Amino acid sequence: KDEFLRAAVALGEKVLSDWKEIHNEFGSDPDSLVTRAQCIRHWTKKLAGCGALVGQRFERKYETFVVDSLSRLKEIEAVRLAERLFDALDRNHDGFVEKREVLRAADALGDAGDNAEKRWTEMLHTLGKNDPEDYRIRVTKPEYVKYWMLHFHEEMKIRGEEARKAYIAYILNALEHLKTLKARELCEAFFKAVDTNNDGKIGQWDAMMCHSVFNTDPVEGLRIWKGMVPHGVDPVGALVSLNEYVGYWMRELESEIGTNDHFHPHFARSLQVRLAQLNAKIAGVQRGPIRHLVLFDLPTDSEKEISKEFRHLRGKISNIVEFQDGSIQQPMMKAQQGKLTNAFLVTFKNKDSRDAYLPHPEHKKFVEKVKPFLTQSLTVFDYVPSTLASIVSVGNGGGGEEKSDGAKGPEKGCESSTSKETTAKGGGGGA
Repeated sequence: KDEFLRAAVALGEKVLSDWKEIHNEFGSDPDSLVTRAQCIRHWTKKLAGCGALVGQRFERKYETFVVDSLSRLKEIEAVRLAERLFDALDRNHDGFVEKREVLRAADALGDAGDNAEKRWTEMLHTLGKNDPEDYRIRVTKPEYVKYWMLHFHEEMKIRGEEARKAYIAYILNALEHLKTLKARELCEAFFKAVDTNNDGKIGQWDAMMCHSVFNTDPVEGLRIWKGMVPHGVDPVGALVSLNEYVGYWMRELESEIGTNDHFHPHFARSLQVRLAQLNAKIAGVQRGPIRHLVLFDLPTDSEKEISKEFRHLRGKISNIVEFQDGSIQQPMMKAQQGKLTNAFLVTFKNKDSRDAYLPHPEHKKFVEKVKPFLTQSLTVFDYVPSTLASIVSVGNGGGGEEKSDGAKGPEKGCESSTSKETTAKGGGGGA
């Protein structure tokens, strides 16, 4: 139907009545596709009925109309391709393209170096913008399309139909290359997706969130995070800049990068799918609520004191919406270093509230107080109800809350270990 609507621009509104008539003739769903055979059969019957066809040929005046219509359709197709190319270049969607964006397109079209500069200069000259060195010059969408259509018409005069086919292939090839971002840009896109506060740095939780759309192994997630962190810096609490993040992945994925600085097409497409999954996941986490589940292996003689300290955080930190705690009745769940005996469930309104809680002075004070009481194991889960957002760590008690990855771990497993294996303690209710 969209294609009939586009044809109506060139051929008139009667084309839209054809869409309805074809479906009526064949008794098909008005929203379904129509085939080439159905269109030809309908139009042949219709044209023969009004005297436009003489045998298998058009009557002369109708032949002129058909040729003109085809010409108008080709013109619309060329304009649409130029508009699509502009949209692919206009990365910030402000309705303009600048020199760097046009040069990026020229690179995708195979016009590197001096040729790219010449194309930019040629465009500005064609549009009456005569200072190609002025970096402030911007080109609007109508101007960009005008340039391409002038170029298209010149080629059509010289080479005819061959030029039209070459133009279409040329633009479609450029769109394919532009859709596959350069390797560095794609890595940057992953960083920017998890840098939700736009401060140019990400922490371990952010990196683990990113890792979670690729791999469910927390050990691998921790290995990658430690590789990103500058040498000699404690991975727990470390922050990584955009350049450090991109630099790490450009080294790790060097074998997947071609000579044109793009990832190989199949690999790039798989990354773009993962990026879309990551953005959707982050959107869900930002909407909240967030559950922050802390599992300890506590000595019997320190259980009451730690539970009391943890419970008091709710009165000191306003971001906490709800708090529950309990002791695991049958400590069958094993961490890497030992059993888990106590569960604490903290609920936040959304990711921002959780992010404000972690560095809060009262939370840090609590972490320092409980360090001497921790024996072997500490495990922390951050998740959103019905979708596990991230499994955050298995680490030594003395190291605070070390985060690890939380890919696609089953939510039901979390519910099982808390609701079935814990009981109310200190008025908290079952976790």
